[in-house]
Amino acid sequence: MARLSLGCCNLSQFYLGVDDNEALRYQTLCLQYALQTGDEARIIHAYVTASLVASARKDPRQR
Repeated sequence: MARLSLGCCNLSQFYLGVDDNEALRYQTLCLQYALQTGDEARIIHAYVTASLVASARKDPRQR
């Protein structure tokens, strides 16, 4: 699960500015997998990615 989370976070950040809908899709998966791991560092990384995606989408509700 930790590797899936990391991979999805990386894909999400890769898609930023290219396809924000895909970035959001992978960010959602990233967070889902991170929460399943219970690994604090992985969860923090997922929330950082979520913040980056929200900023790129200019969505202040998700920051």
